[in-house]
Amino acid sequence: MEELTTLLRKKVIWHQPGNMDNEDAREVLSTLQRLVVAIDQELGIADAEIGEFR
Repeated sequence: MEELTTLLRKKVIWHQPGNMDNEDAREVLSTLQRLVVAIDQELGIADAEIGEFR
């Protein structure tokens, strides 16, 4: 989880506005999804996967 949190922080803090916004946003969303799965696994959910969150 710590590695994913650091990766997310770098992608958000080091973001430079411009023409790469769409690609950067997709990478940030992917990292967030991986982080959610990692958190679920830390909480003991053995078959954690990305679903629909509300």
